[in-house]
Amino acid sequence: MRSTTALATLAIATGLPLAAAAAPAHAETTTEREKGVLVECAGTWRTRPVTVSVYEHRTYGNEVLVAIGAEDQEDFWTSQPDGRLVRRGELQQEGTLGGRKVVLAGTVVRDGDPVEVQDEFDDAGQHVVVDGVHKPLAADLVLTWRKRNAVLDCSNAFRFDLTVTKTDIE
Repeated sequence: MRSTTALATLAIATGLPLAAAAAPAHAETTTEREKGVLVECAGTWRTRPVTVSVYEHRTYGNEVLVAIGAEDQEDFWTSQPDGRLVRRGELQQEGTLGGRKVVLAGTVVRDGDPVEVQDEFDDAGQHVVVDGVHKPLAADLVLTWRKRNAVLDCSNAFRFDLTVTKTDIE
């Protein structure tokens, strides 16, 4: 980081405004295509709240998260499986939660017209521009744990296909 005095001197010497002198001389820009699936669900197992998140990201990897219970007494299962999580409209993931087998299974199919996505924001010293589409999905999933089912409401589910451009701003 340059000092204010050094920036002022640089601005005077170059004839540039102070803000332009503060920008890095060679701001790095990267552009990536990001594709995947996001399914977020909520429900109840017996009387306990359930939260499920299925995140399939072809560039940065996958994550399945299941939480059963309130914050003070919550059981978690998390997994980072390789490969596609949704295949031919089916999702099937198994793991261990509280020492017992947990199964997340059901269908995930196209549902509706694509939604254009355009966003710009600053994050962690970078200016981020996102362009692409979200394709709505209908997810009908059931969580089975301790031989009991939790039917899930998965109203936030979509496939994404995005172009993400990041430019250093520091």
